[in-house]
Amino acid sequence: MNINTKIILLVIGSCLLSGVGVSIYSFNLSEKYLIESRIQKEENKLKIISETIVSNLVELENDVQFLASTPPIKGMMRASLNNGVDPLDNS
Repeated sequence: MNINTKIILLVIGSCLLSGVGVSIYSFNLSEKYLIESRIQKEENKLKIISETIVSNLVELENDVQFLASTPPIKGMMRASLNNGVDPLDNS
């Protein structure tokens, strides 16, 4: 093999090796980006679900407070604690 052939093979080998290195780096970077993107999407979904649950709990708490302050409901609650008779009005 003459010197020109060796130089050409060395240049081609260097180019291939550099190309493989850049490809591996690019692949790893893309994979990292995709994973981070997926994590962010899932975190956003969880945030929305969490906010929905909190909103529903607040609404339920408001409903319970409203019902507890309604006179007939208070009477039923007192009656359930006193063998079915409301001690306030004996109903």
